[in-house]
Amino acid sequence: MKLQSPPLARKTASILGKDRLETFSDGVFAVAITLLTLDLQSPMSFQVIINMGSSEELTQVMSKFLAFVLSFMIVGVYWVAHHNTFHYIKRSDRNLLWLNILLLMCIAFIPVPTALLGEYPEYQFPVILYGSTLIVTGIVLQSLWWYATGNGRLVDRNIDPHLIAQATRRNLTAPCLYLLAIALSFITTRISLGIFILVPITYILPGRIDRFWSEMREEYKQLKMNMSEKDTIDKPVEPAGKEASARERTEKLISGRTFYQQQITALEALDLNSLLTQYHPDATIVSFDFVVKGHTAIRQHFENYFEHLGQLKLKATEKFTETEDAIFFEATVMSNQGEVKVYNVFLLWNGKATHHFTGIISHQNAQ
Repeated sequence: MKLQSPPLARKTASILGKDRLETFSDGVFAVAITLLTLDLQSPMSFQVIINMGSSEELTQVMSKFLAFVLSFMIVGVYWVAHHNTFHYIKRSDRNLLWLNILLLMCIAFIPVPTALLGEYPEYQFPVILYGSTLIVTGIVLQSLWWYATGNGRLVDRNIDPHLIAQATRRNLTAPCLYLLAIALSFITTRISLGIFILVPITYILPGRIDRFWSEMREEYKQLKMNMSEKDTIDKPVEPAGKEASARERTEKLISGRTFYQQQITALEALDLNSLLTQYHPDATIVSFDFVVKGHTAIRQHFENYFEHLGQLKLKATEKFTETEDAIFFEATVMSNQGEVKVYNVFLLWNGKATHHFTGIISHQNAQ
């Protein structure tokens, strides 16, 4: 008889963390930008500059410098796009890793057409090769976004579809403009070069997706203000002599480390009531396969959680980061199902969670 893996193991088998992916990607971007400078470091270029060579020689050196600046900005645009993309991607899998490697291969190749364009800016072939490289790079970036957001595969299930559409339009704008530049190169390469310069400028300026993110932050700030006003109205007036002790209690409540310790204690004790006291009445818990909101739904969530995993015991806290109104931690817990490594992000207000983002990083079955 064929043995089947536990549901939790099947769910997490193909889910990977993204920390190493992002670190490796940043390294490749840094190497690509460094390689762009190599064409400027030739002895011939230094000799022309020092000896103030002919106008033709100076023009050639200047062409290389402008090609370097242009490609530096374009690689920077792709790095920002990669950074923004992985802000919304919450986890990775094998397919995403290889799509990202394909993107990095395109990024690492950019110095090659850059050197050719800097050497022969008036010829059509360097323009076509440069534009084609950037078209392929843009399409691969968009393919990565399509894969990650398809059916909410690697992003939050409740991600705004308008955000996905706006990011798609922004990703595809550059390849369309580069295709236009290639077509116009059959008339004159100067217009094509002008389009190459125009594209990174348009991406440096804030777009709709940047405004969308700003609006999301404003909504969260407004939520905090509304909850603050509600707490102020509901809060009984303290006698003057008790102000100091009340302040001390509040400071203790909003300590991220204290919140974390209370969370672990309640989980290990399977204490649902203590867990619920850590969440605001309208709090939301979000993972890649569920969203629950309100105390009733949160209680049901933890009941199912305890029923599936059984008794929990903290083994280690790998990471812990605390800000004024949020905490992030990665921890390994032992359960009846085996060893489970999880991540959690809590957004806090007055010592209670308003939003809780959680997920499983890895899982090892019990022996």
